[in-house]
Amino acid sequence: MTFQHERLSERVWKVVEDDPYGQFPFLYVIVGDDRCILIDTGCGRGNYLSFVDENVNVKKLPFLIVCTHVHFDHVGGNNLLGGSPRCLGICMGSANKTFTNNCDINSLCMAHNTSVKPFSVTRWLEEGDRIFLSKDEKEKDSLEVIFTPGHTPDSIALFAHWEQRLFVGDTIYPYTAIHLDSIGSSLVSYIETMKKLIGFIEKQPSTEKGIDITSLSKAVTDTGSNVPSQTQEFLALLGLELDSVNFDVEALLALCDGFFSF
Repeated sequence: MTFQHERLSERVWKVVEDDPYGQFPFLYVIVGDDRCILIDTGCGRGNYLSFVDENVNVKKLPFLIVCTHVHFDHVGGNNLLGGSPRCLGICMGSANKTFTNNCDINSLCMAHNTSVKPFSVTRWLEEGDRIFLSKDEKEKDSLEVIFTPGHTPDSIALFAHWEQRLFVGDTIYPYTAIHLDSIGSSLVSYIETMKKLIGFIEKQPSTEKGIDITSLSKAVTDTGSNVPSQTQEFLALLGLELDSVNFDVEALLALCDGFFSF
């Protein structure tokens, strides 16, 4: 299994896993003063820890794992990395612990003929919690937790205050339609999450470069209904109008057995 990495800023690296399931998850490594933050751990098919140590965390700093949601391509490496003596813990959002803990089903691993090795969440994150990059716990050097249900009930985003960067997990994709067809997905929650994220970003203080919310704003239409364009296409395929939708996508799929592939 191979990984490719790209340095996004002084502290942030993006890693893409070339996995056999065609997921190609985006993983992130943030290097702090005395620790690293690993945002998601991939499918667990390769030795992600060795890759990070050789290419990013060359000082072999202790690291904290923060997973944006329970899907297998985001938590698959938790078992391996969590077993390292340098691991400071595994964090996940607390919005729906039952959903998160039911990993065998809700991770979608069975749909891809794979499995997720057991792991334990050591810290359940609340809305507004801060994850610090050093023992000093400076507010400006922290990630702020934002609950973002929609893709899954346990999804979270993380806002890097020091460079005003938003890590969105699978709430937004750059190259493909947004998935609202998973177990626990909710169209209604997704729309509210998009409004919430845009509102959050617009309230942040501007920087010299300004805050680039173009990609996020484009995911929401300006028609007044604030419906993601991908959602409109999804509904159109089923011959539905927005006003007729008042149920989770999960329930919709039950009515359309065999129509979608995962």
